[in-house]
Amino acid sequence: RWYNSGMQYSFDSAFSASVGGYPKGAILLKSSLSGLWQNSTENNTSNPDSGGAGWTDLTSGRLINVRTFTSSTAYTPTPGTAFIIVEVQGAGGAGAGILATSSSQSAVGGGGGSGAYSKHLIRSGFSGVTINVGVGGSAGGAGGASSFGSFVICQGGAGGPYQSAAPSFPFAGTGAAGADSPVVGNIIKAAGTRGGFGMITDNTGQINISGSGANSIIGLGGGGVGSTQPGAIGGYGAGGSGVCITGSGSQRNGGRGGDGVVIIWEYS
Repeated sequence: RWYNSGMQYSFDSAFSASVGGYPKGAILLKSSLSGLWQNSTENNTSNPDSGGAGWTDLTSGRLINVRTFTSSTAYTPTPGTAFIIVEVQGAGGAGAGILATSSSQSAVGGGGGSGAYSKHLIRSGFSGVTINVGVGGSAGGAGGASSFGSFVICQGGAGGPYQSAAPSFPFAGTGAAGADSPVVGNIIKAAGTRGGFGMITDNTGQINISGSGANSIIGLGGGGVGSTQPGAIGGYGAGGSGVCITGSGSQRNGGRGGDGVVIIWEYS
């Protein structure tokens, strides 16, 4: 009844002694109930759950869970997790805002920079590690850093400074810089990218579009917008768009940068 209900048998020292050891090819349930052992030698009396020789872990390396963290917390692995792959994305910077303009003026802002990214394999010491998720930049500010303890740290992208009326035409509003490449990333690591340039042709606003936010590895930047439109928000780790104006207008903020994220792939 036990076997037919879908269960396997775990190692039993008394049974092993009575039959002269497990035969080659025998399959046992782990004592943790998280996988299976297979025997590769005849008459094996060693205990696989305590490192006994001759046993192969049939379920080692199996993906058991994928977890996405969008806020800071302490990491508690899913039971049975033997190693993890962690993705860390720094937050995006805000797009450039504009200062007040008169009826004969125009202003345009570039996009915010994106945060750095790392994908990193960790085999031990990860339980209880603090996860920090960076907050996207606002009002011209830079994005915050995201991290997985001291294992991986990814900085956020720069924010765009406020732009005054264009001094000449045509005029381009410079995008903000992306974050530097992280130090750690044994699978992949990447710097953030610069936000897009905003462009204005003349003070009559024949062409006036703000710079788009920089894309991150896993998120799209806020798209460029036209005169008087609100700034677009960036996706995970991406920059917010700038804003622009033709004619009289008050000071306005650029689009908010996208928050960072930490994604953990758990393996047995």
